[in-house]
Amino acid sequence: MKCVLTAIGTRGDVFPFIGLGAGLQARGHDVTLITHAPFADYVRGAGLDFVQVGPEKEYLECLSANPAIWDAQEAWPEVAACCTGLAPELYDLLERTIEPARTVVVAHYLDLASPFLRERRQVPTVTVVGSPMGFRFADEYVADPEMLVPQLGSPRLPVSMGWSFSPLLTVALFPAWFAPAEPDWPECVRVTGFPLFDTIEPVPAHVDAFIAAGSPPIVFRPGPPVELGTDADQHAFVRAAVEACASLGRRGLLLNLRDTPPDLPSSMHAARFAPLTSILPRCAALVHHGGIGSVGVGLASGVPQLATPFCLDQPDNAARMKQLGVGDWLAPADVSGSAVAAKLQPLLGSSGVARRCKDLADRCRRVDGIAATCDLVESAAPPLVRRRVAQAAGAGATASGCG
Repeated sequence: MKCVLTAIGTRGDVFPFIGLGAGLQARGHDVTLITHAPFADYVRGAGLDFVQVGPEKEYLECLSANPAIWDAQEAWPEVAACCTGLAPELYDLLERTIEPARTVVVAHYLDLASPFLRERRQVPTVTVVGSPMGFRFADEYVADPEMLVPQLGSPRLPVSMGWSFSPLLTVALFPAWFAPAEPDWPECVRVTGFPLFDTIEPVPAHVDAFIAAGSPPIVFRPGPPVELGTDADQHAFVRAAVEACASLGRRGLLLNLRDTPPDLPSSMHAARFAPLTSILPRCAALVHHGGIGSVGVGLASGVPQLATPFCLDQPDNAARMKQLGVGDWLAPADVSGSAVAAKLQPLLGSSGVARRCKDLADRCRRVDGIAATCDLVESAAPPLVRRRVAQAAGAGATASGCG
């Protein structure tokens, strides 16, 4: 079977698709991932075929030089506009990449091209939604398909809520206890679990040594709004982290900053990247922007969390995390050393929070989100391909999808 995956967005959108692609390839399938240029090395590092969509400069400018993309009110409409603009090129890439009769397309919910390919070429398509807010976004902000018909030259799709979701199968990459199904979700939704995948690179030796050299540190991971923002954004974040750790008497680890901050105290350390899945179980807490990937790995690692949500799905993810009793959130405008310390102190000192973190980590470990999603993708294959997959696995017929 050939699997063509499309991943639109930032690291939290793309890495789960790399993990899913690696899982499908390990099962003997041919995998191509269509995504943005900055992720090329990660995709190829996982052994997958990489196809670039959109110019790299345009992608980076969209995230770093477009204030609307991180604005609480403007972000969703801006994302919808960007995805609409990307759809014609993505459609052409899909047309050139698929192989009729043996291809399944696994499409990110921000991919507005695959629904047209599905209708025109009858290619089995699985829609993947990374966070609960993805369903609401698709209903409220996704462009009217009529807008794209002249550009894509495809049959007209029904103009209705959720038109971009595949009627064959939609996969939600989070557990039901994090977000139970809602009445307005598409009928063909299957909930799996968090796709815990970020180990393309090993833990840097200097990060490993820092963690081992003392008490478990608090991990600070600011997310794209700070990572790609101005120097002032980064300096403010670093200052808040340093002051919070000093107030709490804790060590701190700063990740994903553009530049290594100068003059950090010996109790603080910085690294361009370290896989959270590998380091968080050895750390005390996680401070992050509220992205679904960070929330998921924090839950699976059993550590308390503090989110500083900017926009998009981040506020909803943060609210769900708090409701589960494993963390709290703080508005970005209120972030300071004292405010971060005040939020973290009760989380770090509560035996109830610790028990709740352990309970949810145990629940996360019971389900392999990537393996469960791979099973569903295989179930969406054309019948002949599905029989071959089952024969190769030696396990009889694969379970059918919604259709």
